[in-house]
Amino acid sequence: RRQRQMCIRDRQATTFPDLDLCDSFAPDTQKLLSLAKEAEQVALDNPAIVNSDGASADYALTQTYRQSTTGFERESARTRFSLSACVLAGGENQSRERDYDYSSATYFEDLRAAKDVGAQAAARAQNRLGAVKIASARMPVVLEQRVARRFFGYFLEAINGMAAVKKTTFLADWLGKAVFAPQISVFEDPFVPRGLASRACDAEGIACQKRRLIENGVLTTWLTDLNAARRLNIAPTGHAGRGFGAMPHASASNVFVSGGQGTFEDLTGSVKRGLFVTDVIGNGLNAVTGDYSQGVSGRLIENGRLTVPVREMTIAGNLKDLFAQMILADDAQDGYAVSVPTALLPDVSVSGK
Repeated sequence: RRQRQMCIRDRQATTFPDLDLCDSFAPDTQKLLSLAKEAEQVALDNPAIVNSDGASADYALTQTYRQSTTGFERESARTRFSLSACVLAGGENQSRERDYDYSSATYFEDLRAAKDVGAQAAARAQNRLGAVKIASARMPVVLEQRVARRFFGYFLEAINGMAAVKKTTFLADWLGKAVFAPQISVFEDPFVPRGLASRACDAEGIACQKRRLIENGVLTTWLTDLNAARRLNIAPTGHAGRGFGAMPHASASNVFVSGGQGTFEDLTGSVKRGLFVTDVIGNGLNAVTGDYSQGVSGRLIENGRLTVPVREMTIAGNLKDLFAQMILADDAQDGYAVSVPTALLPDVSVSGK
């Protein structure tokens, strides 16, 4: 036990770079209310919008004090702002369609404008009007960035060290093996100023570091807290997260996915007939086998162009196969905890009518 404590002390953070994670501006309730109202009103000003499903603006200041039996002591604070709007579009002889938009930031000034969030929520809902259900087939599927970020979250969950310990991940035996195509790499940077997932150390005081989670397609590491690292018999990786009153759990900091091979237009232009997914419903993943099935909506791609809206479809496959075939555009946007470009899955089972 003494040796283990010494090992932990060697890896504890001793320097703490200023990551600029705490905004001095604290909006009052009226300021937040006005932002939410503005976003909602801008959305409602779109003639295609028939109702609001709500808008919200939030502010949080979190102050944390950590102390451990190994001598670590650290006090820190961070702020988080968010703004969202969700609306329904409809028209004569058309079913109503719902969609949303949102913005999150560490600093208030980095939030997208309320009018932009509202307008984008309305446009997304309007673009879903007249959606049809197409016949089942195997076809290419393009994931919009918002969907690609969620889809890529399955990978981050799968490399959780405790899942590897318990063999409850479909990537349990894939350390050092190719998960993605060779051109794809995944980089983690905990030190991004004002980053949504930035941190100088993890929740157990272990120093964070920049690292490759995937290098040239190959899985290089697990995400571990101290417990998982001990049980895997590896050095702790500095990925412990922790909520109030909860045990530590592994979580990544800011993640960036690279390896894109062209623009969004290049990616969709290569598809003769396929599906562009803009929204997903539910969560149908078997974490042990990687079998995946999820309801989706979006637009049909015909001869490289986005055409009619599509809904009530299901895409399915095994994530090991889907990850291996994934092709990326080069259009990732900053400002997210997980930055992923538009992604193409060339051969997916799509179920409809």
